[in-house]
Amino acid sequence: MNTIKVSLKNQIIGDQNPFITIANRFTQDVVNKFQCKNGDQEIVAQCNLSPADCIKIQLTDRVHVNDSDKQTTIEIKNIFVDDINLQHIILNGIFYPDYDHNFFYKYKPDLHYKPGTKMYTNGVFELEIVQPISKFLVNSYEKRS
Repeated sequence: MNTIKVSLKNQIIGDQNPFITIANRFTQDVVNKFQCKNGDQEIVAQCNLSPADCIKIQLTDRVHVNDSDKQTTIEIKNIFVDDINLQHIILNGIFYPDYDHNFFYKYKPDLHYKPGTKMYTNGVFELEIVQPISKFLVNSYEKRS
């Protein structure tokens, strides 16, 4: 079992109750679901990560506030797996928005965003990883050099 710790910076507008779910690519059951709190928040989840996997951080129950300059946003600041900081690769994560149908057809926004650490709408952030994490980080760093 792996421990996944996520640090968030949330701006929640109004009486919304958005949730964050943390899972891996192969998780079927929702067991790591957390209510978002306004401001800085740290959540810890347990997940069995496969040797080649994906950490999925999903935002749900966020509501668009009509006629407002401010909207609820959730920003992923840090991700740790078994106390190893993934800050070196966090910007490789991709955010796949779950758009409202009317909004999507009217504005034709991008299908995904990279880096995707700031969530302005419901959707899922995915970060590909390989275990062991420490070796994966060293290898990804060497590829950049």
